[in-house]
Amino acid sequence: MKKGTLKYIVGGSMVGFGILLIFIAVCIGGWGILRDFGGINIDWDGVHYYVNDSNEFDLSGGNGTMDKKDIKNLKIDVEYGSLIIKTGNVDEIKVSTKNIISNRFSMNQENDTAIIKYKGGFSFFTWKSDSEIIITLPDDMTFDKTVISNGAGTTEIKDFISDELKMSNGAGEFEIENLTVKKKLILENGAGAVNMNNVNCGEIDFNAGVGEIIAENVICEGLKMDGGVGSFKFSGEINGDVDIDNGIGEVRMTVYGNTSDYRFDVDSGVGNVRVNGQTPIHSSEGKYKFKIDTGIGEVTVNFKDKEK
Repeated sequence: MKKGTLKYIVGGSMVGFGILLIFIAVCIGGWGILRDFGGINIDWDGVHYYVNDSNEFDLSGGNGTMDKKDIKNLKIDVEYGSLIIKTGNVDEIKVSTKNIISNRFSMNQENDTAIIKYKGGFSFFTWKSDSEIIITLPDDMTFDKTVISNGAGTTEIKDFISDELKMSNGAGEFEIENLTVKKKLILENGAGAVNMNNVNCGEIDFNAGVGEIIAENVICEGLKMDGGVGSFKFSGEINGDVDIDNGIGEVRMTVYGNTSDYRFDVDSGVGNVRVNGQTPIHSSEGKYKFKIDTGIGEVTVNFKDKEK
């Protein structure tokens, strides 16, 4: 059997298996969605949301504040909607909301952690209600540890600093700009798109599902990427080890530095790997390790001189 034919057979099988898994997941969660589907009524008083014809919740908005004193960590958990995190000329943490079920939103402090949650419950009505949460942080505020999760929606993060940061995205989009993570940055992407620009961090760990990740102008001390079906595009400096584990997606990297700084360890399966247009040769020299393991997908790495 020709290599090309095998590639398409294996690739088609993996895609089919992925579709089957998604179908099973929908079936498993289907009862919960139907059970909590709820209803909606629009009248002169506004938009009213009902759950099981008993409890009524208003889709409304409001403003809140939290003293930044003693806050060292941040945890944000949003089930759906638009989430915007930014900095501004403010003295405390400010939160404004729009089109949310008010009694399913909370913001409080537990010890040294600020916790912001929105567990709206899913229905087709509420998901399309343009729910919005805007968090404005003081310009000089930094965090030791941050966890940000958005199930289904868009998340925008700008001018943010944390020692450690973990972000997860279910079925939406991440827009990230001017991010500083002194230690480890973890990004888990489900079926959405991620756009990152101007990121400075220690080790960065990507977990790509079926979406697309674009990371530009990145400076990091090590990179790990575990890819599924989606695509991964990277440009920046990697002053440490690199570990690329790619399934059937596409990886394109522009690394600013010298090829001689890396020793390559490549396992390409039936996929293709190119470094500076050539098939890389296993080497034992170089202060950093560049490991590439790809199944069917293609990996392209090009080295360029560091930008001044």
